[in-house]
Amino acid sequence: MPSFTQSGEFYSVSYVTGPAHVLLQVAFSSVPVSEPSLVALPAVSALPHTALDPQQILGAVLNAAVATNAELGTAFFPSVIRYVADDSPRYSLYAHCATLLIRRLASGEPFQSVTPTVC
Repeated sequence: MPSFTQSGEFYSVSYVTGPAHVLLQVAFSSVPVSEPSLVALPAVSALPHTALDPQQILGAVLNAAVATNAELGTAFFPSVIRYVADDSPRYSLYAHCATLLIRRLASGEPFQSVTPTVC
């Protein structure tokens, strides 16, 4: 089950499916961003995973945003994408999480507010 939070400009979804886990944090713009920033957050566990490919995360999130915005008629464009360096290398989960964030923003459902942290 995903959990949703907001910290400052970042909307986050944490998604755990058994052994796979992803934390995706996205700051959105109302206009397309030519080169969104991609930020790896520090590793948080000692689980052995294959190294993440940042470009695959970027592609998964951007493709999901384009598809979801087109489907919903919305304009949520990722400007900054943050992920945890040692999360699961299941790029389809990053796409799913980006879709969940945009759907939640479009629906007006609340995000749990948390105090911003400096990375």
